[in-house]
Amino acid sequence: MNSKRDDFLKDIFQYILDISKGECNISDEIILSTDDGMEQEILHGLMYLHEENELSKQDMRKRLEAEYRLKVMEEKNKELAQFNYIASHDLQEPVRTISSFATYLLKKYSGGLDQKGQDSLQFIQDSALRMRRLIHSLHEYSLLGRESKRAA
Repeated sequence: MNSKRDDFLKDIFQYILDISKGECNISDEIILSTDDGMEQEILHGLMYLHEENELSKQDMRKRLEAEYRLKVMEEKNKELAQFNYIASHDLQEPVRTISSFATYLLKKYSGGLDQKGQDSLQFIQDSALRMRRLIHSLHEYSLLGRESKRAA
């Protein structure tokens, strides 16, 4: 009888080692092969331990993957904000040039242009002003994240 108990204890230790490696060699057949209720409970407990361990590892993997995706997204957002800042800054100069040149042409040649020419230059000026406002808004938007980080 003692030999049977010793064999069972050896098996239990082996099952525990296997579970620590992520393996479970306990099956319902093994559990049903013993008529000792206490041994069956122990084996059921070890199966449950293995299942919980695997679920815990899956949850950990999911959390780590989510954290990784979040870090990647934060980095992409930083890059996008930097691009936004640079693009909005760099686009201001050509729009100013277009607006200034249209204003210059309107003043210089207002008497020599027909109504369609004056309307066209006015349209260019108005469009440049709208573009300037859009770029300014884009630039302001790019600064939002930077200003909140500086305040923190």
